Amino acid sequence: MDEHKLTEINMSLLKLLYKGKDYESTILSRKIIFELLENMECKFKVAESWNLIYSSIEHGFSLRTMIGNISKSKPPFILVCKESNGNTFGVFINDKICFKSTLSGKTSTFLFKMEREQVRVFKYSGNLPYFCLCSPSFIGFGCSEGKFGLLFNSTLLTGSSSRVTTFSNEVLSKEDKFTVKQIEVWNIGH
Repeated sequence: MDEHKLTEINMSLLKLLYKGKDYESTILSRKIIFELLENMECKFKVAESWNLIYSSIEHGFSLRTMIGNISKSKPPFILVCKESNGNTFGVFINDKICFKSTLSGKTSTFLFKMEREQVRVFKYSGNLPYFCLCSPSFIGFGCSEGKFGLLFNSTLLTGSSSRVTTFSNEVLSKEDKFTVKQIEVWNIGH
């Protein structure tokens, strides 16, 4: 069976859960999830559920709360943001995220954005493996020349996006600086 067919089959079975119950109010549509799965390793395509571990709707806007919730779960994670202009973008990371002064992440990390009803994915370019840096002041993904591919401040209310060598990405948001409307973190398959 080819990987595309496997993803299609699993999509029909995949559950989005929060505290063990179906969760409907989400930034992620089935279409976005399907396209994200298409860009993940096979072992993640067979997950029976994605579990909401942080949501600005459920938990408020706080980096400390988000990282606290993430630290209680095993990777991988999807962090997805909807900005006030309506654009949706985020990051897939298959590594622990915690406050530390060193970089974390693996080469499977990627940035993504919705564009004209399609997901655009920006995978690791093979250069500058600066995947994730998390401090009490900010969390950033991908880095070059002092800028991040995706950056959120400690309140998670504002952020920025820049072109970076790590992912050879486009700016994810409409403007390089953005205001967050909603943010979620999903744990895949645990």
